Amino acid sequence: MKDNKLEESKSILDFLGQDYNCFRITFYQKSIYSLCNNGVEDQIQVASCNDKQECKRENAYISVLFAIQIVALAQDVVVILHTDSLNPENYDGYITIRKLVLIDGIWLSNLLFTIDYDFIQSKLGAQTPQSFKPSSFVHSLTHSEKNSFAFQIIISDSINGLLFIDLCISNLTFDIKFLFMEHLLLNKWLNDNKQYANDFTHQYSNKIIEESIKDQTKTITIVVVTDNSSSYIFALTFAISDNHSNKLKDTKVIVALNKYGAWKALNTVAANKQSVIMAFAHNSKVVVGVYQISDNKQQQVPFNLQFLEYQHQNQLISRFIYKQLYLTILQDSTLISSKVSMGLNQYEIRQDISLSFGQSAKLEDQTLKITFSNDYKSISKQIKLNIKPDNEGSSFKAWQIILIVVGFLLIFCFLGFLCYKKKRNEEEVQETRLMHIN
Repeated sequence: MKDNKLEESKSILDFLGQDYNCFRITFYQKSIYSLCNNGVEDQIQVASCNDKQECKRENAYISVLFAIQIVALAQDVVVILHTDSLNPENYDGYITIRKLVLIDGIWLSNLLFTIDYDFIQSKLGAQTPQSFKPSSFVHSLTHSEKNSFAFQIIISDSINGLLFIDLCISNLTFDIKFLFMEHLLLNKWLNDNKQYANDFTHQYSNKIIEESIKDQTKTITIVVVTDNSSSYIFALTFAISDNHSNKLKDTKVIVALNKYGAWKALNTVAANKQSVIMAFAHNSKVVVGVYQISDNKQQQVPFNLQFLEYQHQNQLISRFIYKQLYLTILQDSTLISSKVSMGLNQYEIRQDISLSFGQSAKLEDQTLKITFSNDYKSISKQIKLNIKPDNEGSSFKAWQIILIVVGFLLIFCFLGFLCYKKKRNEEEVQETRLMHIN
C-alpha cells in the first residue's frame, strides 16, 4: 500500500497581513471570506479577486463572537458557527446567517437568521432534544429559481447526532423562510445497526464528499468525525418534496475510519472523493492522518499512514493550540489548512512508497513486536524482520536474479528426473533378465 505524506508547498492569502491569524476560509465566485483573530477578537475579513486570481483585502473588520466556521451561501451572505473549538459538547452554541453590506466604505453585518435551541424547540416541539451543542455544519443546495433558492443545512450536534434543516432565501430581499426540520440520533442509530458507540460519543466536524439529485431524490455522502474509536462515512438518502424540503429515507455506513490510538479527535476534517484528512491531539501534540478511501467502500480503511506532527514549543493553554489548527479545504491533492503557527497554509498530498531508518536503527535480523490497539482492546503480534543489503553495484536487477535462480532450479530438477528415469529403466531391464534366467 502506498503511504500518504503531507508536504508543505506554499503559504496563501498573504494579502491578509501578518497582524491577523486567519484560521478559516470560504469562497464565493470572486470573493473570499475568512475568519481571523487580531489577538483580541474574532473577525470576518473580506477580499476581492480578479480574473488573474490576484486578491486584495477590503476594509472589512466585522466582529463575531466565538466563531469557528464560516461558509458562503451567496454573494456577501455567510453562515457562521459560534461555539468552542475544543469542546463544543460543553457549549450552548448557535448558528447565524448574515448579510455583509458596504456602507460609506465600511463593511457591516446584518443578522438574517439564527439557529439556536429556542428555534429548534419551536419547530420540533416534544421531539426536541434536551440540548443543542453544534460542532460543525455543511450546506447543500436543493433547488434554485430566479429570485430564490432552497438549501439544506446539516449540523453535527455533538451530543445528539445530526440535525437537518431546510430553508429558503430570497435573492432580492434576503428574507429567509423555514421549510422543514428533522434529526437523527446518531448514537442510537449506530448501536441499532451494529456500529459500536457508547453513550459518551460526541459528533464533531462533518464534510460532504459527494452529492447528487435525481428523480426527486437527493443522495449525500458525508464524513462525520467522532471521538469514539471510529469516525464514519455515511450515505444519506432524502426524498425531496415540492423541490424544496428533504425527508430522510435511508442511512448507511459505507466506511469506518479507525482513529489514531487513544488520541482525541479534533473538531476538524477535510475530504474529497479520494481522501479524508483528520487531526488528533495528545499532550499538546497534533498529528494529521490521511486516509485513502478504498475503491471497495465496504472495507474498513486501515490506519497505516504517515503523519505530519506539530508540537508547539511555548507552554500555552491547550485551547490556543486546538483553536489554531483547522483542516479547511481539500481539492484534488491540495489541502488548505491552518496550523499552530499563524496563518493559512497550502499542502500537497504525496503518494509514494518510502521506508527510512534513523542513524540509531539496528540494520540486522531482529524480531519486532507490534501492538494494535484502540480504546477497548489491545492485540500484540511479533514479526520477524530479515534485513538484506541492497547491492546497488550489481549489474543484475532483483527480478533477473530470481529468474536465473528459478531457471537453475528447473534445469536441476529436469536433469534429476532424467537420471531417475534412466536408473529406473536399468532396474526394470535387470529384473526382466533375472526372470528369463529363472
